[in-house]
Amino acid sequence: MRTIIDETLTGGDPPREGLREGLEAQREMLALVETTGDLTTSRYEPRDLPSAITLARLIAGSPLCPPPLRGREADVLLLMMTGAELGLSTMQALRNLHVINGRIGMSAAMVRSRCQKQPDCELFEVAEADADHAVMEVKKRGWTERRLVAWTIEDARRAELIQPDSLWTKWPQEMCIARATTRAASMYFPEVTSGISTEEDLKTMPPPEPDPVVLESGRPVTLPRLSALDAFAAAGEEGDPDNGAGAPGNGAEAP
Repeated sequence: MRTIIDETLTGGDPPREGLREGLEAQREMLALVETTGDLTTSRYEPRDLPSAITLARLIAGSPLCPPPLRGREADVLLLMMTGAELGLSTMQALRNLHVINGRIGMSAAMVRSRCQKQPDCELFEVAEADADHAVMEVKKRGWTERRLVAWTIEDARRAELIQPDSLWTKWPQEMCIARATTRAASMYFPEVTSGISTEEDLKTMPPPEPDPVVLESGRPVTLPRLSALDAFAAAGEEGDPDNGAGAPGNGAEAP
């Protein structure tokens, strides 16, 4: 594989100085990821946290990265970790999970798809839907009868979800379907969402409160922020007995 990369980038000639860094980066990535499955279903997944951080940094710097995540390597890493908990590969997580108002969510269509793939699911479909209500039809294996889960526009009004120029005023049927889907999933397949809200729900929620401003001598102070990779490196240095930080016998006393 290394030979193929070298010949592809250099045309078979010895690599020029300007290409060495690119070649080394390619080799590093090949060492940090592992391939599973055959050629048609290969997945490139990080083996550990350092490789996940490196992959998140590369993704965040790519122009093909989803716009809300570009340049935000820590957010990419959290998205990857959330996807891993849900059984998604890195690319599946990037395609199907969304960061909205500082929170991670998945689409209602993905929730339905994951419910339908559950081994005990016999039926999970939209039975009725219009601008006033939506009804999900659910049946698990072993049940003698199907069960219906509904969400109405009146439910949305009671929850104060309908605001001027909101998705509830523009697409009421789709929003009723989304809410009925998440209600049915939370009732009968809670393992599917694992507490994650849907993309449609997050778009109707207010953004989180901003970080408090720290004042020093009456003036605001900007708190330093570490990148994901820098934070991990700093944590590693603190716990590394070779650097003398916090390790008994290297200038630090044991408690």
